[in-house]
Amino acid sequence: MEKLIEQKFLQLNSPLAIRKIKPHLWLDYNVEINTDWCRALLVELNELSSSDLSPEELLSTSKLSIEMKIQKKVKPEWGDYLLCKFTLKTHFHTACSKTMAPMTDDLEFTTQACFAPFELKSLEEFSDQTEVFTDGEMYELYFLDEKHQADLQELCHEHIYLNINQYPQLNSPQTN
Repeated sequence: MEKLIEQKFLQLNSPLAIRKIKPHLWLDYNVEINTDWCRALLVELNELSSSDLSPEELLSTSKLSIEMKIQKKVKPEWGDYLLCKFTLKTHFHTACSKTMAPMTDDLEFTTQACFAPFELKSLEEFSDQTEVFTDGEMYELYFLDEKHQADLQELCHEHIYLNINQYPQLNSPQTN
């Protein structure tokens, strides 16, 4: 039975239904562009490109990988919640903010998030919070949806645009 559970989660879906996950075990995933939601993130990143390449050509010369660890936890006062730690690395096409010339850029960051039950969102103690301290660490605070699902794609999307260089520039040649 254990093998069936492992095989079922080889593909990390978004949104992720946490009811199907065993509690208190860290699960490791490496998500790449063969996963639909990861591919969609990279396609969106490449939309900023000023290159004449087709979207398929841009995608074939881009990379996005997400090393993700997730763990379902249970607290009597909360119920089921999800901890998520991830490192995202990408190489994508964009445009120079000064010249609009085609260029590539890289992005790498690590973050961690806690998906608390959606019912907690309406409580005063969570109303203005963006972080939560749980399990001995600080986590960015997100909420599961009404179906107890974690939107991993939206989590990654938000953090990409929090960390991306909004004004990329081609390196200018040094003058003597």
